[in-house]
Amino acid sequence: MKKVKWLSLVLVILGTVGGGALAQRNLQAQQPHEQSPAAPTGLPSPRPGSAEGQGSLPPARLQNGQVPLGSLGYPLGDYLTVEGTREPGRGKGFARLLVDTINGKKLKEPIAIGLGNLIHELPENTRIIIKGYETGEMGGGPVPAVIAWAKEKGEELASPQKPWQWFATFIVLSAVEPKLEIKEPKGFMLRERELPQKKGAPAEREPSAPGAVTTADRSSDFKVEAQLCRDGPRLTLQVVQQPAASNWHYDLHVTTADGLDQHFRLRNGQPVTKNDIRLADVTGDGFLDIMIVGGKDHRGQDWLKTWLYDVKAKKYKWINDQ
Repeated sequence: MKKVKWLSLVLVILGTVGGGALAQRNLQAQQPHEQSPAAPTGLPSPRPGSAEGQGSLPPARLQNGQVPLGSLGYPLGDYLTVEGTREPGRGKGFARLLVDTINGKKLKEPIAIGLGNLIHELPENTRIIIKGYETGEMGGGPVPAVIAWAKEKGEELASPQKPWQWFATFIVLSAVEPKLEIKEPKGFMLRERELPQKKGAPAEREPSAPGAVTTADRSSDFKVEAQLCRDGPRLTLQVVQQPAASNWHYDLHVTTADGLDQHFRLRNGQPVTKNDIRLADVTGDGFLDIMIVGGKDHRGQDWLKTWLYDVKAKKYKWINDQ
């Protein structure tokens, strides 16, 4: 009789424990499992040369104050050294650089990008190494919002040649090889500083770069003379080209018969000839100022780099230094 009671008690205990365990399992089965957040997919690689992030990408979300990555895999505006060759199969005026190396790192697959400030076409069958930065702009069109707006009005828009999209551009600051003629980038202009010079010492020269074209290779030195003012001394502007790996660098030597002796550094987006020098009284003070053509504006008209004559100091100053 005692054995039966003990056996009953054991069965009750086991049933309680088993039932609790079963109930716990049932409860867990009914509750959703917590999952760790999945790693983001389809995002572009932070650096080029990786297979991750290539192919179709989700639309980028740009936020105020942030700098997005460009097609080369670096933040827009980063200073880059890129290497490659001209992209084959594209017509005149549409040549792009097929980049295969960035900052010395070889890419798994080359990336084509247009160069925004070349004066002439890229050479074919030539290794090209340039320094600069990636930027771009939205273009094509019409803008999707304009299409929707036109539909609301019951109007149709002409089909664009290219859809509304981002156009990546590489701005060249200097060409390592070969020598390329480039326009000075829009949005900034290097200050044309007066070169320090000890009395009687030769003018300071720009340092030579590997592969640079020297003055001896391309002679373009000349001088322009005029009377500084009515009954004043003779003004002489001597333009001497300096060695440079890209763009056009000059030493401007300004002298007068009564002792003025100044040197200015000029970095130009195009070669300077005698026809690009303008000696004129800009401020109406009776003294000649110096203007040199730096390039073309949006109308195709010359824009001028200017040095004004300071009557009190009896010397020339860069126009922004006034």
